[in-house]
Amino acid sequence: LDSLSPPLTPPKPSPAGGLGPGESTGRHSSSDSPHSLNQASHSPSAEETMPAAEFHLLTDEEDLARRLDDYVKAEVLALDIETTGLDPYTHRIRLVQIAAQGLPVLIVDLFKCRHGLSVLTPLLANKSVKVIHNAKFELKFLLQNEVELKGQIFDSMYADKLLHAGISGHSSTLEHLAQFYLKRPLDKEQQN
Repeated sequence: LDSLSPPLTPPKPSPAGGLGPGESTGRHSSSDSPHSLNQASHSPSAEETMPAAEFHLLTDEEDLARRLDDYVKAEVLALDIETTGLDPYTHRIRLVQIAAQGLPVLIVDLFKCRHGLSVLTPLLANKSVKVIHNAKFELKFLLQNEVELKGQIFDSMYADKLLHAGISGHSSTLEHLAQFYLKRPLDKEQQN
């Protein structure tokens, strides 16, 4: 999964208060307001060892549909969502992020691309393996939005729990796994 991993330390928010290139809303932000996001590649700082992850921020359905062909062909997809809160009944999906080996990360802004989940259906319903951390969370939100994932689901959190079952003090949070397996700290400051 190294080649699917985006840079793990997002830059600080821009002074204007919106999100700038490569910035994250955080996994579960409490804000429900739309942000201005621009398409660009994130450049890691000197101490980061992972290469920059190229990404495309998609804000309209036509652009999203044009980019899906190569992703539909991928055997493995990494999937992540960012939400406005923790409750799938009262909160919304803010962003959908999809990565495939050798391809730019797709970031779909559902506040601007309101039918983005419908456009993603061929990708989410295909036979590719979907790699998700804490898949139960994503699945609750996707099912609440009438999106059904097909293909195998590989949950990195539960896989790690199985690998370390019975080991006292081991954590399977994304932050811990990034440090444990990638030797990289994961800055979660942007979540709040």
